[in-house]
Amino acid sequence: MTEPIELLPCPFCGAAAHFEMDEERWEWVECEGCRMHGNRSVSLMEDCKPKLVEAWNRRAPACASGAGRLTLETSDSISQDHPT
Repeated sequence: MTEPIELLPCPFCGAAAHFEMDEERWEWVECEGCRMHGNRSVSLMEDCKPKLVEAWNRRAPACASGAGRLTLETSDSISQDHPT
C-alpha cells in the first residue's frame, strides 16, 4: 500500500494544489488559485507523482533575521538615491 500524497499549499497565494495531466500524459502540480504550476514530467516506466510532490513541496528556508530578503523601493526613492 502506498502512502497518501500530500501537496503543500501554493507558496505564492496559499491556495490548494492538485495534479494535472494533458492528452500526451505529461503531469504537473498546479495551484487552484493563481494557476502557478511546477515542472512537467512524464514517465513510461514509473509513477512520476512522488518526484512532482517533492519538487512542489520544497520551500526555501524562512529567514528569521530578514537578511537576504528582497525589498523593493518606489521609483521616487530610487531617483533620490540614484540621480540619473
